[in-house]
Order: sequence, then structure tokens, then C-alpha cells
Amino acid sequence: MQIDLKQSLTLLITLLMLQIQAQVDLQSPVIVSAPFGAYDLSVAHVNADDILDLITVGNTSDDVSVFSGLGGLTFAAPSAYPTGDSPKRLVSADFNEDGFPDIAATASSGDDLTVLINDQNGGFASTTYTAGNTPLGISAADLNNDGHLDLAVSIDVWDQKAVYLGNGDGTFQVPLISFGGDRPQGMAAADLDGDGNLDLVVSNRNDDEIGVFLGLGDGTFGDITSFPVSGDVPEYVSLVDMNGDGYHDALTSNSFSNTLSFLAGNGDGTFGAAVVYAVGEAPKGMTVVDLDLDGNLDVAVACETADAVSILTGNGDGTLNAAVTFAAGNAPVQAAHADMNMDGAVDLLIVSRLSGGAVYIFLNALCPTIGLTSTNTTTINGDEGTATVTITGGTPPYDVIWDDPLMQTTETAIGLSAGVYSVSVEDAGGCTLSGSVEIVDPTCNFAVELHMDALADQGESTGVITATPINGTEPYEISWSNGASGSELSQNNLAAGWYWGVIQDAIGCTASDTIYVMETAVFCDSTLLSARTEENYFADVNQDGLTDFVGVNPYSDNSVVYFAEPGGGYSFSSSYAIGEYAQHLALADFNNEGWLDMVGTAPDGVDNGLAILLANGDGTFQDAVDIFVGSRPWDIATDDLDGDGDLDLVVTRDQAADVRLYLNNGSGSFISGFSYSTGLAPKHIAKGDFNEDGIHDFVVSNSSQWHLTIFLGEVGATLDAMPNVNTNFQPYDVIVADVNADGHEDLVTVHDENDFLSVCLGNGDGTFQGAMLFPTPQQPLALTSGDYNHDGFVDLATANRDGTTMSVFPGSGNGQFGIFQEWPFTRVMAINTLDFDNDGDDDLVFSLDTYSAPYYVVFYENCFFNAGPPCDGDFNSDGVIDTADLLLLLGNIGCEVDCPSDLNGDEVVNTTDLLLFLGLFSTSCS
Repeated sequence: MQIDLKQSLTLLITLLMLQIQAQVDLQSPVIVSAPFGAYDLSVAHVNADDILDLITVGNTSDDVSVFSGLGGLTFAAPSAYPTGDSPKRLVSADFNEDGFPDIAATASSGDDLTVLINDQNGGFASTTYTAGNTPLGISAADLNNDGHLDLAVSIDVWDQKAVYLGNGDGTFQVPLISFGGDRPQGMAAADLDGDGNLDLVVSNRNDDEIGVFLGLGDGTFGDITSFPVSGDVPEYVSLVDMNGDGYHDALTSNSFSNTLSFLAGNGDGTFGAAVVYAVGEAPKGMTVVDLDLDGNLDVAVACETADAVSILTGNGDGTLNAAVTFAAGNAPVQAAHADMNMDGAVDLLIVSRLSGGAVYIFLNALCPTIGLTSTNTTTINGDEGTATVTITGGTPPYDVIWDDPLMQTTETAIGLSAGVYSVSVEDAGGCTLSGSVEIVDPTCNFAVELHMDALADQGESTGVITATPINGTEPYEISWSNGASGSELSQNNLAAGWYWGVIQDAIGCTASDTIYVMETAVFCDSTLLSARTEENYFADVNQDGLTDFVGVNPYSDNSVVYFAEPGGGYSFSSSYAIGEYAQHLALADFNNEGWLDMVGTAPDGVDNGLAILLANGDGTFQDAVDIFVGSRPWDIATDDLDGDGDLDLVVTRDQAADVRLYLNNGSGSFISGFSYSTGLAPKHIAKGDFNEDGIHDFVVSNSSQWHLTIFLGEVGATLDAMPNVNTNFQPYDVIVADVNADGHEDLVTVHDENDFLSVCLGNGDGTFQGAMLFPTPQQPLALTSGDYNHDGFVDLATANRDGTTMSVFPGSGNGQFGIFQEWPFTRVMAINTLDFDNDGDDDLVFSLDTYSAPYYVVFYENCFFNAGPPCDGDFNSDGVIDTADLLLLLGNIGCEVDCPSDLNGDEVVNTTDLLLFLGLFSTSCS
């Protein structure tokens, strides 16, 4: 009686499907778009990070695509590398032995092999090798025992196999071509007979067999031995020990019979009879791995026409359970595995070629998943934090261990301070997961500002400062530099000097600030000079060694000259016509005769010009010679612009919105030079060296715009305009001074329409920082600078016309200015700093314009206490070297150049000066 083999096999398949199956549980897939026609798949660490990357071949797009993993099962857009036509199979391995995976892909229509060598940054360089007609299956292994990876390729149409021996540097030799069976499809390598040489197995499409070629150890192989697979059209083959006997077994996917064949290896290069299992329609590529975590290998095969993956769990003895299917896109053609989420359980990946192409990532659901939450501390450096791990799925019970100092084993760890904490979870099935969570202290946006509520009176401890917390949580604790501490945010009865406070809020955030308590300026005696002026100048015009006074009266269109008297005071000399609505003067030797000449601006005159008055050498001046300027000339600066030794002029022109240069011919006559645009209505001009190149620069106040114009001087009577300096309001008068003692010139301007002054700190390169604003009395028209309270820092003084005051702004040496002091006077119009009594103090001179006579110029004497010649360490000149002097020294630590606390004269205040001071402490000056 003849046995129907196909009937018997069908019965066997049915019986096997009735076996009890182990559990396979996969999560819904994460789908990664791939090129249309994606046909094979590999998973590897392509770049230097620890995140797995994906590699596919595009049968339609004719390329290899590399998807760099970003973590969290997300991937960067693919990088494509061209191959031959219609690539279908790939393998990834380290061909050049640099520790990074490379790629080889067969091109079934291009009849070639593409090798892509990794550049260690995730990019690839391509080399193409000739293959036969329709290369398909590919395997990477050391086939000649030289320690380098070789490639074995099945050549479908020509019934061949090709062996490319590797050189170990990413290149391969000319292939060794030999018979490969009847239309060989799949290719695999393993040591089937235990002789230490790798053998090859191909799946042959036409005769439904696998062909075995035993390796000779030199890259060549013996004749084929064939074994039936009992299925139709075996396209893929895998070699793996399914039954645990130590020998490689063979698995084939049979695409026309919709079956999977298992052939047990005998360990001598032969195989037993095929056992066949039903799978989905058109099975293609497969992967073999323990998916159900029972310690036995399982098989997952992509079934193209079924649009699914069939999973057959193994029993460890070579038998498989009936297939369980999972939907896997449109036309899945290959399977792979990897632990994609690093949970200790292998996950399944399927590539499908239609509907755009995609990679489906099925996470293994047999292991638990964990979620981490935390509560942060409620105070800085507190230990109120908690961390909780939530475990879902898997097989209880769970072992939990945290890496905190107590190595807590509960799902919630408590008593944690700020830091990163890791947890490890293992379930009863052996799945191990880990994760970490960060606990942070409260965010501190806390700040504090110290501000002065009262100046320290001369020689007294009457200063008051207050701390203002910003973005903090009450209550507050503050420690002051004078030793006080507690919740009191103000400090009273302070002497002049530096103070700082360190404040802590209720959650432990800390902030600090420093402030200089300024001492008041004291002006006690005034001398009145009966004169009406709105701009004042001081110079020795009659060459008697005394400083004379020259003023400008725009209402009488002239200048007035008063000679200084040897015993003090001034006597009228003469007045000189300048022109209609005279504004500003420049006093300098313009004709090189050794005497100070005079140039004045007359913006409303017929000539709109300059008046040149040459000196006679006795304090008198010749009649004016007028120069037409036009467009309302307003202010003047002098400098040797062209380097010829003669002083030239830079004139602001109000209506032209520019400055114009006038070059001196050496005799006191001038020719017009270049003009340079400014902002609208330029008024005042001041001179400095803003970029510190030794050439004078200029700053112009643009009274109808919110900025200053900067011109850097250049060799050859030219100027270079810099970016405008924003002042927040319309500037009027402007001066140059180093208000923060950093050695760079700064700019200070007053805003007569907005009642502010602006400080723009210089950077030393011709640029300036944004304006800092300080309130002033009403309508400040003019300003000057000096040290009015003897603390070594630049102070400011303003003339406030409508505020009917003169005011002084004590400086702290860091660009900040304190509470201003005011002295009541009617319509203060101009202000200058001058030591007119020659006592070493900076006195003030300012003009009063009361609308009607009498008019006065006030000489206001600085009466700040001076105990006599200063002695080392007595920085505030009170005759005693005490704590107040110590605070002044500490506030100057780091100061360079012209520092009042520099005891050893090395132009820097440091610990050496502090040690010298401590040796003088508690002594008195005598």
C-alpha cells in the first residue's frame, strides 16, 4: 500500500497545532516609516551612542537606509546610501575591525554587491563588487579561518554561490564562484560537522531542498549534499540549535506552501527528515529567539501575503507549537529581534515593503513595564523628596532596590534629598528593568536688592539701607556685614562704607547684594558774583597764574571775562561780542603765540557762525572775526585733528544734525572740513579716548532723539561713526568720566525733559553698555563731576533749572549713584567743578538766572571735614584708623589704578594692603 506523503505531513501539522502553546504577548507596534519597497532589516549600534539604530534595504528605492535611534523608540529621518538595482538582502557586521558595524547588501537586478564601511560617526563609504545573475542570500562569517569576516552570497539565476574573502580592512577579494544548487535563495553559515570549519547551507527554490556545503577551512567547500524540506519554494534558511543537543538545526520558510520546515542537525553535516508547521501565507524572512521567556527558542516568520507575522513557540526539544499571528503591515518580508527598550526582554521587529514601507516594532509584553514618579524637596538641601516606581505586568512578586544611601526596597523610597536615584526591578520570571528619576530642590529665582534710604552725614553714622527681597518666600533671615542678623531688613546708624547682606528665604534660597553707603557732601560758604551767564569756563587768560572766569550771556550776545584776584574773588575785565544768542566757548591757543584765544558759537546770528577772538596776551581779546557755519552751530570741542600741531574745531550744528570739522591753518583762522551726521538736534559735545588708542574721540548729545552719537578719532582729520548709544530719553548735556573706576571712560548725560540722568559704562573699545537711569530734580540742564565727599569715588552734580536746586549725587565707585542731595537756588543754569579756594576740595560754581536782575554766579565752597594732612589707613580723613576705614578698604579689594586704599602703592588693592592696614588699626593720625 502506497503512503500519500503530503497527506501524512498535513496530518502531522494539524496534530502539532493542537499542542498547548506557551504564551507570547506583544504590545501594539510602534511604526517607523521606511522607504517604499523596504525588503530586509538589521538592528545595530551604528554610531557611538548606546541607542540601537535600524538598517533597511529599499528594493524600489535602490538604497540602504540608516535610521539613527534617538531614544524612546524614536528615530531620525533615514540617511540613504545608493546600492545596485533592487537590493533585497543585507547583513551588518564589522568588516574593517574598527568596532563599528558595516553593511553589505545584494542587488538582485543590479547583479552586484554593495559594501558600506562605517565612518564611526554613523555615515558610510560605498564600494561595489561584481556578483552573478540575481544575487540574493548573504551571510557574513570567517570562512577561511584567518580571523577576518568573509561574505557568502547565493546567486539565484546562475545556480551559484560566491565567496568573498575579507582582508580585514573592509575590502574583499575577487569572489570564488562555485555551484550553489538549483536556484539558491537563502544563505547561512555554521559549523555543522564539528571540524572547526564553517559550512554553508543554501535553500534551493526549484528542488525544494536545502543544500549543504562542508567547509574545507580555506574558503572553499565540498560538493553539495541535499535534504528535502517537504515544502514548496524555500526562500529563507536559518541555522540554530532548536533542540538543545549542541548541533545546528535548519529552519526554512516555504513561501508557496505556507509552511515552516524544521530539520534536526545530526552533528556530522547531515540533517534528519523535515517536520513541517503551518504558518501564514507566503512566509519570507524569519528570526529565532526566546520570545516567551521560557528559556526555549521560538520562531517568528514574516508572512507577506497574510500581512502578518507568525510566531511558533519552541518546546526546547525541536518541536514547535502552533503559530500565533500578529498583524504586521502591508506585505511584511523580514523579521529581526533586539531589546529595543532595554527591559531585559527581546522585542520583535518586522519590515513591510508596501504602503510606503515601514518597520513595525513589537515590544515584548511578558516583562513588566515600570513608571517613575517623584516629589521634590520643599526646601533647599532638604530631605522631603520621594521616588515611586509603578510596576505593570510581568510575573509577581517583584524585587525592588533603590540606590539611595539606605538601599530602600519598597516601591516608594522616602527621605530623599536632591539628586538622581536609580531603581532596579526584577520579576519572578527573571525580567530585569531599571530606570532613574531626579529629585530637585525648589527653583530659586530669589534675589535681593540693597538700596540706600539715607546718606551718612559727614563724620557721622546716620546712613540707612534696606533689603528688598525679590521672588522669595517669607519669612526671611538676613546676615549683615556689620555683624547684625535676624529678620530685620533695614540697617540704621551706618557710617560711610561698603555693606553687604546675605538673605535666606523660608525654603532655603539665598541671595546677596552689596551697597556703598555714601557720605554727604557739605557746602557751607558761598560767594556771589554779579553776572548773567549760562555757560561758564575757567582758565588763566591773563597769564598771572590764577584761574580766571569767562562766561557766556546769550541774552546780550557776548562773553564776559573776570580776572581772578590774588586774595580771592574776581574783578570784571571786559565783555566781548560773540553774536546773536551766543552759546558756547572754547578757550585755547589757536595761533601758537602762547596765549589763550577764544572761539564762540552764535546759532541765531546772521552768519550762523563762529566768532574767533585772538588774545592780546594780557587777558584782553581782539574783535571777533566771524566764520559762516550755518545750521545753528551750538557747541565746540578742540583737538589737533590733522596732527599738524594746531588746534582744530569740532562744531555741533543743531539744524543740520551733524558735526563739522574746522581745520586751523596755524594763525587762528580756519577752513571748513568734513561733516558727519549725528542724530536730530545735536547740542553738546565732549571729548575722550573711548577706544584707548591715544587718539581723541567725541560724543554728541542728540537732544531730539534717545541716543548719543560716538565718533572715534582717526589719523588724518577724519572721524569714524560708531553705533549710537541708547540713553532711554532725549539727552541734553553730556560729560566723560570714569564713574566705576575700571580705567575705561564712561558717559553721563542729563535728560532735561524727563528728570533723569543716564550712566553708560564704557567697555574700553569705543562701545558702551546700556544706560542706567537715576532720578533727578526737575529739568536738569547741566552736569559736572568731582569728588565732593572725599571718598575717592566720582560724584555728580546737576544744575536743575525748574527744580530750582543744585544737586549732588554721591558715587559708590561702581557706576551707581545714591540718594541725591539738594540745595535750593533759583533757576540754576550752568554748573562747573573748580577748587577756587585752593584747599584741595572740589568746589562748585553755578549760574542763577532769575528772569530779572540781579543775576549771580555762585561760588559754593566745599566744607567737607578735613582733619589735616591724611595719614596711611585713614581713608575717610576723620583722624582715626578704625572700622569705617576697614570697610572702605574691603570695598576696594580688586581695585586697580588710582585706588584710595592702595597702601603699598602697587596700583592694586589686595591682601597685602589689608595686612598693612591691620598693623595700623586703632591708631590715630598725628
